[in-house]
Amino acid sequence: MKKRGNEMRELTIIDLYDIFIDNIKVIVISVIVGVILSILYTTLLLKPMYESSTKIILVKPTTETTTTIAGQTTGLTANDVALNQKLVSTYSEIIKSKKVLNEVITNLSLTDTADSISKNVTISPVKDSEVINITVLNADPNKAADIANEIINSFAKQVKEIYKIENVNQVDKAEPSLLPNNVSLPKNIMLFSIIALLLSYGSLFMMEYFKTTVKSPDDIEDTLGLTILAILPDLDVKE
Repeated sequence: MKKRGNEMRELTIIDLYDIFIDNIKVIVISVIVGVILSILYTTLLLKPMYESSTKIILVKPTTETTTTIAGQTTGLTANDVALNQKLVSTYSEIIKSKKVLNEVITNLSLTDTADSISKNVTISPVKDSEVINITVLNADPNKAADIANEIINSFAKQVKEIYKIENVNQVDKAEPSLLPNNVSLPKNIMLFSIIALLLSYGSLFMMEYFKTTVKSPDDIEDTLGLTILAILPDLDVKE
């Protein structure tokens, strides 16, 4: 309903429902346009990006001073596990260091920079473990896998050089992804449809909310505060 004078208009739930029903064709057309735009965006504008992942685990350090008992190398101890877990956060930083990435660029003959590769590399240490997940994102699936695997090789060399130990072991070798990571047509269709629905209905709501015309005798009474005494029916001029 509309308040008297210049006060703001109030819409009831019934009014909101009427706005939707009265303009259902406009809303449906808007959603269809949203679906078409989502298809065009996904197929023509969106650049596919492929994700490739690998895992490393920190194993017992191998050095010339490894402790032996009765001529046998000792197994993994609690101290070794604790040390490796402490090294996880440090290793995560080394993996994305320019020294490691520049070596990857050289070995693979890439034209990328260390900074551009670093932005597409995600390091995810597994909590309370000695495992580190390494994920690489690239427009070329084969290139993403090659970078991920080469990072492990370069990183292992740096660890050996810096810490004089060899405790990096690759668990899963990175493989090229068959499907892009960022392209999902059903998801984009749903997203664009919802946006189109909200925009179309929101526009219709605002138009109705700020409308100053009257459509019924009730609107006249509510706006002017006058009582309607009589209503003249529509007359056919020819008759």
